[in-house]
This record gives sequence, C-alpha cells and structure tokens, in this order.
Amino acid sequence: YELVIVTEASAAKELMNAIPGRQDGLPKPPKGNTALDKAMTGVSGESWVKQRAILTSQVLPKVLGTSIPLDLAEEAARDLVQEMNGRISASGRAHVEIKAALDRPLVHWICRLVLGNHSNVEFEEIYLHYWLLLRSKPGLRSEKFHEARGTVSRMLREIIAETIQVINQECEPECLLEALCLSDMKDDEEQLFGNCMSFLTAGFETTYSLCLTTVLMLGNQTEECKKLRAQVREECILFSQAPANKDAQNVLDKAMQALREVKQLATAGESLDKFPSVISNGEMPLCACIFETLRKLPPVWFLPRYVEDPKTCPLLQSRRHHKLMMDVVCMNSGSSGQACPAWGDWNPAKHFAEDRMPSNEWLTSFGVAPRYCPAGTAALLSAFTLLRHLLAHYEIQTQGRDHLAQAFLAPTLTIPGDQIVSFTKLRSDGEPPIAVRVQNLQPTIV
Repeated sequence: YELVIVTEASAAKELMNAIPGRQDGLPKPPKGNTALDKAMTGVSGESWVKQRAILTSQVLPKVLGTSIPLDLAEEAARDLVQEMNGRISASGRAHVEIKAALDRPLVHWICRLVLGNHSNVEFEEIYLHYWLLLRSKPGLRSEKFHEARGTVSRMLREIIAETIQVINQECEPECLLEALCLSDMKDDEEQLFGNCMSFLTAGFETTYSLCLTTVLMLGNQTEECKKLRAQVREECILFSQAPANKDAQNVLDKAMQALREVKQLATAGESLDKFPSVISNGEMPLCACIFETLRKLPPVWFLPRYVEDPKTCPLLQSRRHHKLMMDVVCMNSGSSGQACPAWGDWNPAKHFAEDRMPSNEWLTSFGVAPRYCPAGTAALLSAFTLLRHLLAHYEIQTQGRDHLAQAFLAPTLTIPGDQIVSFTKLRSDGEPPIAVRVQNLQPTIV
C-alpha cells in the first residue's frame, strides 16, 4: 500500500466521515497482539459501536462526568506543591528536574482515576518504570521494557480479577474500573483489561506532556513570555482564592467551561474562529497557553487511520493506498503540507490583539469525527488544575528552547534529558522575592 499523509484539517474531516454508513469512521490500522486489541481504541465496526455506546452511557458519565477527576487532580496538585516547598532553599528558590517532579503525582492521579483504591504503590511504581522505558526511542527499547510491560499487564489483570470478586453491584462507582465492572462489559475480562490499559495509557502521558511542555515554553526568558507569565500568575492567584471568593470561583468556572467548549468544538472539526473568544482575547491567559500547546506541541502528533477498501471511500476511489497518517501539527497550523512550524511559533499572546482566531486553522489534537478521544475533557481540565496550582505558588524560569531540539515521538511527544526549571516561591503579594537569573542550574531530584 501507499502511505498518505494528510496535512489539511478540512481534508481529514472529510476523509474521516467519507465512508457511507460507517458509524465508527476510519479505524486505526490493525496491530495484532497488543494490550489494546480488545479495547474500544483497538476495534472497529460493530464492536467499536457497541463498546462506545457502553462507555458513553454506562461508564464515563458515572466517573468522568462527576467531580472525581478534578478532586484527584487537586490532590495531585497539592502533593506537587508540598513536594516543591520541601525543596525550596532559604533563598526561596529551587532548581528542579521538572519531568521527575511531574511523574509521580500524575501516575498517582491516573491510577486512582482508573483503578481507584484497587491500585497500590507497587503497581504505580512498576507502571511509572514501564513508561520511563517506553519514552526511549523505539529502536533502543531494551529487554527491561518488555519485562516491565509484562509485569504491568499481569498486575492489572490481577487487580481486575480481584475487583470483579469484591464489587457490590448496587454501589456507585468511584473509578473507571468499577464503572466498567458494573456495565454491560462486565463479563468480558479482555475488554475490561483493554479499556483500563487504554485509559491508563492515554490519560497519563498526554496530561503529563501537556503540563511539561506548557511549563517549559512559558518559562522562557523572552519579553513576551515574561509578560505572559505575569498575566498567568495574577490569574492563578485569583483562582487560588476559590471557592471562598465567589468572584474568583466564577472566573474559575468560566475558564473550565471554555476548555470544555474547546474539546467539543475541536472534535466536531470547527475552525478556530468558532472557538471561545475568551481564549483569544487575553481574558484567560492560562487557557490560552494550554490551547497553544495543544495546537503547536500536541502530545500526539500523528493519528493513524486505515481504509480496508479504497473503493468504499469516494475520495480514494482512484487510488491504491489504504493507510492514512493525519499530521496533527500541520493540520493545527494551517500549513497545508509545508514543514512543521518552528518551536518559536509557540506564542499564545499573538492572538490577544486579534478580534478572532484564523478561520483556516484547526485544533485536531483530540481527533475529529467519530474516533475522537472521549476522555479528553477530563485530562484537559486536570492538566489545567495542576498548572494553576503550580503557577499560583511559584515564578518559573527555564534556559531557552534548546530542550525541544531533540524531541521525538515515543509514542507521544518526548523531550529527552533532564529539563531543569527554576522555581521561586512567591511572596504573599504574589511577587517573586528577588530577581532571579537562571544559570548553571543543577537538578534537585524529586
């Protein structure tokens, strides 16, 4: 077959909806013998339709549609801030390897969200170990990676089997696993396993990547980023006054609603001029930063899709190819097949002076049409929660954008090496205690 790379969002949307009568859109290419084979993300046709119906009606609303994801994100954010406070020196400053700092709070968050109290410290440690190995370049993964993957699978299956034995069919689910065990999927342990692994995989690394990249880009020492950080800091300090301060709670609610609308509009394939104006007019700078990261540095760069018979797709009738690769970065940037934009293009403030965002640019980072990420809203709001807590307590500084020069996909956007960020604890009035220059930074292991 020939591989077709799709670089225009309008073409991607048309292709994904192109096969008449196909409710699941264009499926992913079959891989064979992976942990996700039986999950909704790995099946197609009637199996996909049935699983999605169960997930969207019996599972996701009972967990992701409640306060559970944000409650757990608040807990993870408080743990991270407490850990940072323990690293702050007498000068009010710490130089932290930010990747390591984010890893454990976010692993704990996703394991509690998916497995609840059925998870344990041992599973979280081996799951983190597995992901640290998975972030290596595909050709360099060692035997330890395959051993860790096998251990994660074995332990997850044991947790699922134990949960099936003890769950009360009349209870209200407190995690995704419990909701799955109470759904019409409860008698198929392979589907339970596949979907739990899918939620663990997609939820952790995408949220981690979104937080990490936003911190690294926002911490740069350009005049634009300094001004933007001051705006974000002021906003996050206001957020921290909720819920006691009703005005602060109203602003916080408005920001989270804007992010919900971003996900909804993105997966419907709307152009940027249809997105909430509060993001583009500078009214919500942290949302604007997250939005810019989703567009320019998305955790998932490529969306593979598969057409078994090109003749069923009017757009492909005259072609032999049946494997498509949706280039998210190009589609998000309106670059029409040109080279991917440079890292320096990350600049949320560039939209602030415009009345509307461009009509020829899109946000396709969650997928578009039927096969979009159903749990993306929870991950998006959780990343926002962690970032707003972190930026309400600290001024951040990084050493430039060289940290992105060696980035690669494994399988999400991976930035290799130690990434040192200077954290300076803010005074009670929200200002850093001293002017900080970042030079010769050494990591504090957290």
